[in-house]
Amino acid sequence: MRTRPVPAMTLRRAQELARRLRRRRMSTLLLGVGLICVVLALLFVAASATAIYLDLKTLTSLADSAAAAGADGLEEDSYYGGNGTDTAPTASDRRAVRTNAAADLSAQPSAARAGGGHDDQRSGR
Repeated sequence: MRTRPVPAMTLRRAQELARRLRRRRMSTLLLGVGLICVVLALLFVAASATAIYLDLKTLTSLADSAAAAGADGLEEDSYYGGNGTDTAPTASDRRAVRTNAAADLSAQPSAARAGGGHDDQRSGR
């Protein structure tokens, strides 16, 4: 059986269609890679925002616990002084509050993870 020769016009059309198909495949591949990059970036942003939120909750809980412990260390007589004057708590009361708050923070297991530690020299006290 003899085959007929393919006209040059048909051959050119076939080559052009093959080139178009290759270009479309590359465009689709590039679009897919770009979409994956955007999805991964959004995933990392969401993970970072969640980590920041959880750290905020942990630090807020630690601060509340330290404030409650410090308030428990304050003597009621010095705070509710019965003489009717508006005197501030004494230095010994402040030291007791600070000591109780620091002891409470050091007893918290989440304080070590949050980088918490009591350092009076950094705060200038």
